[in-house]
Amino acid sequence: MEDRQGGKLFHYKWNVRGPGCVLMMEPMATLTELPEAFAAGTTVKYSRTLPDYPANAGWTLRLLLAGANVLAVTATPNGADYLITITAEQSGTLAAGTYKCAEEVSKAGETYIVASGTVIVEPNLAAALAGQHQSKNERLLELVDTLLAGRVVKDLEAYGIDGMTVSKIPFLELAGYRASLAAAVARENKIAQVAREAGQKGAAEAIAAGFAVTTLGAKRVESDRHAYAA
Repeated sequence: MEDRQGGKLFHYKWNVRGPGCVLMMEPMATLTELPEAFAAGTTVKYSRTLPDYPANAGWTLRLLLAGANVLAVTATPNGADYLITITAEQSGTLAAGTYKCAEEVSKAGETYIVASGTVIVEPNLAAALAGQHQSKNERLLELVDTLLAGRVVKDLEAYGIDGMTVSKIPFLELAGYRASLAAAVARENKIAQVAREAGQKGAAEAIAAGFAVTTLGAKRVESDRHAYAA
């Protein structure tokens, strides 16, 4: 069994185009390993050469993914090599998250794991709903901006996101809360950008989520404490 984690099993590159959108993979003629990450709802193709288990000697290769969902894909023989294709329909069944992955060969009752590791499945943005992939801080920042702009119905007393409540509070206090949220969002974005440049998207999401929880825990405004007569 060959365990090739830590970048050895996977071939994946981040191509950062400024602070905005990132190209997920650099163009290449043919992938020879499973990418480190791919988006649900997209097609993934790569070829595999296994000199000890050639396809033309009767071996069968399967790619196995296990996490929030499971998926098994049987490779197509290509001479002595293999071509593995995850269709868009197949990847669309996978919830976003980190999955264990393994490549399994079998022949005449023999089965071996020839490689293993992890792969990140990114969200299917084509199926996303408005606001679905915003952090709590981003959503609360939008809410506070709306309150400051005076576009919320005047007689509503509280507005909440995921159990976090923002009530009618004095303008200066609300403005200070907005500054804290804006700083938290900026930190989240900076952490994500730095981690993308280092090819560590999973770490970026974990750290950004930690900032979100810390910021909301320290800054959230309780309606029964801050509500005042309009």
